[in-house]
Amino acid sequence: MFMNTGISRLGTQQPCKRTVRRELTRGIKLGKLMLAIAVAAVVMITGAPAADAAVTMIDAFPATPQINDATTSPATAAYTPSAGTNRLIVVEVTNIPNNTTVTTISVTYGSNNVPATYVIDSANNQRRQAWLFYLTEADIAAASGNTITVTNDNAVNFSVNIAAFAGVDQITPVTAFDGQYINNTAAILNYTAPLSVNAGGYGIIAAGSNTTGGTIGESYVDHGETAVGTGFSRLGSLAFAAGGTTDPGIDYGGTTVRAGVVGMTLNPAPVAGPGTLSLVSATYTVGENAGTVVLEVARTGGVTGAVGVAYATANGTAISGSDYTAASGSLSWAGGDSANKTITISIINDTTVETSEDFNVTLSSPTGGAVLGTPFTSTVTITDDDGAPAAQVPAGNLLLFASLAGGMLIYGGRLLRKKSDRGDHDQQ
Repeated sequence: MFMNTGISRLGTQQPCKRTVRRELTRGIKLGKLMLAIAVAAVVMITGAPAADAAVTMIDAFPATPQINDATTSPATAAYTPSAGTNRLIVVEVTNIPNNTTVTTISVTYGSNNVPATYVIDSANNQRRQAWLFYLTEADIAAASGNTITVTNDNAVNFSVNIAAFAGVDQITPVTAFDGQYINNTAAILNYTAPLSVNAGGYGIIAAGSNTTGGTIGESYVDHGETAVGTGFSRLGSLAFAAGGTTDPGIDYGGTTVRAGVVGMTLNPAPVAGPGTLSLVSATYTVGENAGTVVLEVARTGGVTGAVGVAYATANGTAISGSDYTAASGSLSWAGGDSANKTITISIINDTTVETSEDFNVTLSSPTGGAVLGTPFTSTVTITDDDGAPAAQVPAGNLLLFASLAGGMLIYGGRLLRKKSDRGDHDQQ
């Protein structure tokens, strides 16, 4: 671009060295300016992704339960959570009955007796139980009071531990949960399967056991152990910056244990704003005979309002019409929708032996206030499924095959002469 504004203006006259240096300097400066403008344009188009929300513990589980080793029902405790937005009160009940009668436990909050949502129990017909409940921000507002009431129809030794969290999704507060009972087993007290946890989420584990001690795994914060009748209550929690799975377990060091364990993961509230749109992966690989390849586009960092984005394919070494079918269009999300959307592109199968080829899919023109994140371009590589063809000798043609050891003379599909290290041999 800068050549037209600089050196090309010198015409056919022989320039002096000073003139050449001056014009080169001007061209370089102009080139740097244009590069800076291009970079700034890319930044303006893609924008900066909004930070993910994160759940925070604003009131920790106490060292001594709010309701400690109760033997009568109902039992009550005053509880007021700290200030915050998108709060969630979590209520854990450890029940140590002296029988295996099926138990019913319920939790209410405030003078209006707002019911807490029951999540999971380890086993309500065993002697060592753990239960989880929660109350949302709407429940807190409707409570008109600060009394937690726990009703236990099998009321022999139970404790209640209460904590509060902020930044929790109020529509789907709990991402995943699990509970089970371990009977007389020398093993780590685990869930039946790892629990999924979203980025910015929180994990909670609770247990009621006949054995003291034990170590909670995965660097969970240990909120301590308290005696409950003939058993013990144990609680742990952990904030997750990145998503994944969790199964911390409680290791009793090989001691035989009878215990119930429960766990759940809390889901962070979505960030206010339209969000960031990006492809899930920068690279995809598909076999030539697969028929189609499916790319995913994610909306992260906010779900406010309806948004959309355009997409289009572009040739690389793969050519549309020969290797794949060109595609373009748009994707849309309604307000509150954070589900991934998909782009499906047809792959064309042929019988040509060729190396792997690729094409690109690029997002552009976000709408509704959304911005493009990275990656906004994905490279799709098509791998060939055609093997090398077998060598054939057409009848009537003369063909010579050479090798390190010698060669063969073939005519009309017949071997006429073979050369080896022991001399030539005619074939009859």
